[in-house]
Amino acid sequence: MINRFNSDLNMIDMTLPNHAVNAMFIATNIIGGVILIIIAGPYMAAVVGVTAVFMACLQRFYVRAGRELRRLDLTSKSPIYTLFSETIDADGLRTIRAMRAEETCLAMMTQRATASQFPAWLLMVVQKWLELALNICGTSTFACFKLRYSIHDQHFAGPHCRH
Repeated sequence: MINRFNSDLNMIDMTLPNHAVNAMFIATNIIGGVILIIIAGPYMAAVVGVTAVFMACLQRFYVRAGRELRRLDLTSKSPIYTLFSETIDADGLRTIRAMRAEETCLAMMTQRATASQFPAWLLMVVQKWLELALNICGTSTFACFKLRYSIHDQHFAGPHCRH
């Protein structure tokens, strides 16, 4: 158990700095992109503001739902670990064999494993929902930007010019 904890800490020590650098790089790219968009079209500040508010609301919902689903996932895995630790013990294994309860024990493990998968599936559904919502938000923002510039181009091109 201590070795596993130590390896987990080593993994965190190895990956955390890389993820922090990547997060800073992505944040500077986003900030730079927003600045360029606002410079190109000051009216886009409103679109970017609405998008930021929408994403903040989305994040607030997702964080709450994700936290509860992770807690439910850990809670649902606890009976599996308990049964497994009781079974793997020498006395537990002897008792199961003496009572000829192998099939009962297997059925209990299967039932608990099946029940523990439900929160994992829900978490995956919430993640896919978040992905969809963010894609819709990004597509809507791009559509506003594109619509504005297509109207702007038609206005300056005049009614007789063709593109």
